Amino acid sequence: TLFRSVTSSDTYLKTKFRTGPLQHKLSFGVNTNTTSAQQVSLDRSADQGVFGVYSRTPLQFPGNTGFRTYSLYSSKSQQQGLYAQDLMSYGPVNLALAIRRDRYSNSSDVFFPSNQRRSSDDFSPAYATTPSVGVVYNVSAIASVYATWSKGFTPQQNIVDMCGASASVVPPLRSRNRELGSKFNLLGNRLSITSSLFQTELHNSLLASPGQNCYTLVSSQRTRGFELDMQGELATGWNILLNGTYNNIVNTQDASYFYPGQPHRKGRLWTVYTFQDPRLRGFGIGGGIYAYSNSYGTYTDSYKVPG
Repeated sequence: TLFRSVTSSDTYLKTKFRTGPLQHKLSFGVNTNTTSAQQVSLDRSADQGVFGVYSRTPLQFPGNTGFRTYSLYSSKSQQQGLYAQDLMSYGPVNLALAIRRDRYSNSSDVFFPSNQRRSSDDFSPAYATTPSVGVVYNVSAIASVYATWSKGFTPQQNIVDMCGASASVVPPLRSRNRELGSKFNLLGNRLSITSSLFQTELHNSLLASPGQNCYTLVSSQRTRGFELDMQGELATGWNILLNGTYNNIVNTQDASYFYPGQPHRKGRLWTVYTFQDPRLRGFGIGGGIYAYSNSYGTYTDSYKVPG
């Protein structure tokens, strides 16, 4: 039996002001999140027997008597964050500067009533500062280009078995993201076309080692790609969603490591037509297709899964 509770809050202030030709929209605030969990595990030492799945005789399962408490588990994770953002505008140019400061903590406890054994983990708090920058230039009333840069932080406060070393606490997962793109609003803002080039770098990501019950810590994993997205109403009642993505994931620490189940190319097309005849109001017809290229089936280049 698992019981879970989540408590969160977000308090912020917003204001507008000008400094010369610059228009500012400033916001800053505090947010918190606390997640608590309790789990009770039961076991029953008596033999439960073997049941025939295809038997014509109704299965007779044992009652729920005779169970005992095997373990009592509890955990608590907390996050507190301070953030600030300034959105500045000057003519067709919009610049956003943001920064966050977070604190993460996590603790857990397991108690086994049968032998009165207790195991507790109280991890040291993790701190992170994550900035971000974004700029948008409105080329015209229907076209704009943008660029973003940001850093990310995800705590990994757990203990795992590392290959070639003893079990240890995993350091935080850190990321760095860059994106350059454009957006067009056509047909009177009824159709939107967005394209982007992106690169994401992950540091301290965990990878399961093939054939071994352990993990390897990857110091740097890089994803580069391109995405094209089109959605909107081509004509009255006719809506379309088209998306295509190319991405390439590379383990910069070990080029011989491949990522299974990650095709380089993916695409989907979905369209819906809503009948305009008053007698068919509320009815429509739609269909779609999803396609993807080959992908690696294992961490080594032993075989590929067809697309």
